[in-house]
Amino acid sequence: MSHKAILVKYLPVTNHKPARMKAVVNSRLSFSVSVAGYSCDEEAALAAAKAIAESLCWRGKYIKGTLPNGDTVFVEEDTLDTFSRFTLR
Repeated sequence: MSHKAILVKYLPVTNHKPARMKAVVNSRLSFSVSVAGYSCDEEAALAAAKAIAESLCWRGKYIKGTLPNGDTVFVEEDTLDTFSRFTLR
């Protein structure tokens, strides 16, 4: 079973562009939002992820996580898939 995932990276300010969050689904499909329009980086990351999911007509619940390098990832939750998830208590 394949789960949908969205990787969100922080891109710092450059000489020509403001700081932004870039949501990536694959090497050919991405969407960026300026961090300046949001109260915090997390809010901008969520907006970028929502924008790319909406443009792909993806529906469902997405769970947020953080990778060791600091990038954010949103992964689709599949309640019917009992073999690729776990709970630790």
